[in-house]
Amino acid sequence: MKIRLATRGSKLALLQAKEVAAELRKHGNRVELETVESHGDQDPNTPLERMGVKGIFEKEVDRLVLGGSAEAAVHSLKDVPYELEGEVEVVAVLRRAPAFDAILPLPLENIEYGAAVAVGSLRRRSFLKVVRPDLIPAQIRGNMDTRVRKVRGGYAQGLIGAEAAFRRLGLHCWHRLSAKTFVPSPGQGAIAVTCLGSAPGELRSELTRICHKPTLEETLAERLVAHKIGAGCTSPLGVYADRMADGRARIRVSVTDPGASKKVYVEIRGTNPIETVPRVVESFVAVGGLDFIRAWQRLDNSGINMSSHTGEGHRL
Repeated sequence: MKIRLATRGSKLALLQAKEVAAELRKHGNRVELETVESHGDQDPNTPLERMGVKGIFEKEVDRLVLGGSAEAAVHSLKDVPYELEGEVEVVAVLRRAPAFDAILPLPLENIEYGAAVAVGSLRRRSFLKVVRPDLIPAQIRGNMDTRVRKVRGGYAQGLIGAEAAFRRLGLHCWHRLSAKTFVPSPGQGAIAVTCLGSAPGELRSELTRICHKPTLEETLAERLVAHKIGAGCTSPLGVYADRMADGRARIRVSVTDPGASKKVYVEIRGTNPIETVPRVVESFVAVGGLDFIRAWQRLDNSGINMSSHTGEGHRL
């Protein structure tokens, strides 16, 4: 069947959409890409946590589906809100690329004392300040090519981003960061496909054929933990579910206080990701993690610049 896929027009987004298209074509489908500029793309300067809009990279793309200009949409799963607009729902998730954060071009331990490191998310800024309080988190926005070019041009000594993005763009000289120190964002590394809940059965069948069930289960658990904790889009929460060598599930959750002087870290193991979620949430609350989440929310509601609480301030 013919399937029109909505996507952002950035290089990375198009690469992800082409991955989905390739999988669909393996099953005999004819696929076309429909591009749109998202709210996040339209404003490449404001820090993400200050934009005050849910789904800043997702909303306009899914509206092509809602409006009938596309049958399905492709997203980075970490950009997709837990609750979507209208009838849109996540129907498939491709096999996840490595979910870790990474830094380029130098290992974190080789960054000079007091140097600037470019970071685009509040979560990464917070974790960076816990690990290396001497470093200056330098706010950076724009697509990944733009970020790399700015760093190579002297904006900062390093750039922290998603390993999956570095891999998909064919970038080199990156170094993986520990999933315990930098717990990834829920859904990081995964590509999601959305469509209408009322979509024809044939379309849903073709989309679900490309779904990687282990990835779907793990990322669903991550998103469920974040939802139950009530982290929202302004709390720098990391949640990462995976499988260990013995087949058991493991979920890690972490967040810092607004001053990035303290960090809560919880690691729970169980038979499968979904069944492990309640124990993860219970343990996170027990060690004071919810207090940190509420502190971030109070900061957000007060209108205070949250970035200042993790040391941002370097701009060249």
